[in-house]
Amino acid sequence: PPPGLAYIAVVQPSLSFILVGTIFMCLLLPILILLFLFSTPTSRKHPVFLSNVLAISIGIISGILNDYMEYYSIVYPLDPMTDNYIIGTVALLVLSPIFIDSILLFRIVAFYPRQLTSFSKYVLILALPVTVKTARFIVISLFLYHIAHGASTVGVAEFASSVWPRNRYMITEWSLAMVDNLYSTSFFLWKLGAFYLTRLRDPAGSSNSDFLAHVRNLLVMMLGNFIFPFFLTVIQIILNMQDTSYVTGSLVRLANLYVNILGVIFATVWASGRAW
Repeated sequence: PPPGLAYIAVVQPSLSFILVGTIFMCLLLPILILLFLFSTPTSRKHPVFLSNVLAISIGIISGILNDYMEYYSIVYPLDPMTDNYIIGTVALLVLSPIFIDSILLFRIVAFYPRQLTSFSKYVLILALPVTVKTARFIVISLFLYHIAHGASTVGVAEFASSVWPRNRYMITEWSLAMVDNLYSTSFFLWKLGAFYLTRLRDPAGSSNSDFLAHVRNLLVMMLGNFIFPFFLTVIQIILNMQDTSYVTGSLVRLANLYVNILGVIFATVWASGRAW
C-alpha cells in the first residue's frame, strides 16, 4: 500500500486483539478499585486478597502489552516488533492461567486448617493439582523454547502462526488445564456445599432461604470457575485440531484468560464472608 496506509487484511487481526483485550482490561480496573474500597485492612493481608490483586494486575499488564504490540504492528507495519517483546508477552499470556488456577488451591486449603490437618492428608489433597500444574508449566516451557528456537530464522510471529495447527504442546496444556480446573472447582464446591448442608441440619444454623441463596451462589461460582472456562478450552482444542487460523484461536485463548480471572475474583469476593 502507499506510505501511511496498511492492508485491511493486516490491520483487522490487530484490531480484533485490541478490542477483546481492551474490553476485558477495562472490566478489571473498576473491580480492582472496588476490591480496595470494600475490603478491610485485615482482609487485605490475607493470601486470597493478595492473589486476587495480583491476578487483576496480570490481566491489566497483559492487556497493555498486547494492545501496544498490536498498535505497533498497525502503525509500523514495516518495522516489526522485537522477538524478545513478543515472546515475553506470549509467555505472560500462556503462563498466567497456571497462577490464576492456583488461587483455587487457597480456597481448598481454607477448609483444612494446618493445625488440625495431618501432613499426609495435605499431600493427598494437593498431590493431583500440584502435579498437574507442574506438568502444565513444563509443557508451556517446552512450547516457548520451541517458539524461540524456531523463530531465529523467520521471526516469532511468522513461526508461531505456522506451528499453530495441531500443536501438541498447547493441546496437552489445555487438556491438563481442564483436569486441573475440574478437580479444584469440584473439590471446593463439594466442601462448601457440605458445610452449608451441615448448617441447614443444625437448628441454630441458617434458615432455608439463606441456604437457597447459598445454593444459587454455588451455581454462579460453578459457571464462572468451571463451565465457562471449560467450554472455552474445548473450543480452543477444536479450533487447533481443525487447523483454524491462529488469530481465531488466540482470541478465544485471550478471552478465556480474562474469564478465568473474573470467575476466580467473583467467587473469592462472594466467599469473603467466611474466614480466610
